[in-house]
Amino acid sequence: MKCTILSIKNTFELTATSADYVKNLIALARSANVSLLHILQDLGLPIEIIEEKVPLNLVDFFRIQERLSIEIRDESLLMSTRPLLLGTTDHVLASLQSKETITDAIKQLATSYNFIHSGKYNRVELRNTHLVYIIDDVDFPYAPQSDAQHIAFNMENVLIFVHGIISSLINAPIGHFIKKVQYKTDRTSTEFEQEIFNNAYIQTNSKTYALFYDVSIINELLAWDNEKPLTSQYVYSEIQKLISVQNQGINKVSCFKSRVIELLESGVRQQNKVAGKLNCSIATLRRNLN
Repeated sequence: MKCTILSIKNTFELTATSADYVKNLIALARSANVSLLHILQDLGLPIEIIEEKVPLNLVDFFRIQERLSIEIRDESLLMSTRPLLLGTTDHVLASLQSKETITDAIKQLATSYNFIHSGKYNRVELRNTHLVYIIDDVDFPYAPQSDAQHIAFNMENVLIFVHGIISSLINAPIGHFIKKVQYKTDRTSTEFEQEIFNNAYIQTNSKTYALFYDVSIINELLAWDNEKPLTSQYVYSEIQKLISVQNQGINKVSCFKSRVIELLESGVRQQNKVAGKLNCSIATLRRNLN
């Protein structure tokens, strides 16, 4: 079977965020009375991002958020009634390096975040075939100015960051392990979220935010070099790698299409049977064909 290879002209274009990300940055900078224009210039990013004339990728979004947190001296980005001191995130990341297994590390991650936020909002559970990182923010002390849409937007990005942390810690492709992502909102996932989560099933209207990993991940040893610190900057670079790995797989889309056609021609017509033959969910089947 011959598969067409698609060329990739520009990874930057393929990893562009939605307009919501730019609007979020503008609103946050305005509420904090910080010049977003100056931040873009300091980071060497095009100022046309503000007018959405130039695409913004996810990693640069996190970089801008980090610079905003420095400007307002609050790593919660005004989301919490309890501001987080600068350096809190890197302190939490450093505490993971002494652990031996990924299970111990993500349990430590949950414990650390609960400690700094003074509540039991994060937990890790072993559920049959999954190891699950859960964020239950129902009682979280959000700042009064944080509306539901703003909260949901940021919490979904927290899931991306946590996924990036876990990916940074193991010496294996994280895409082999992530199976499901839970959002509390009902919005459709974006293209780059599907890329980062390796087309895992994204369940909406859930009671909590969560990341579901195949239980086999508990056997993974930490691959981090203890002689160098694990930092938020490294996690950002790991998130970029996750996107890049998925972009390298774009040439497989045509191959996927060819396999579906072969199944249809062989008499396999029902969606669930086609998905089963391709070892994927019906949702993934539809996404790839779209």
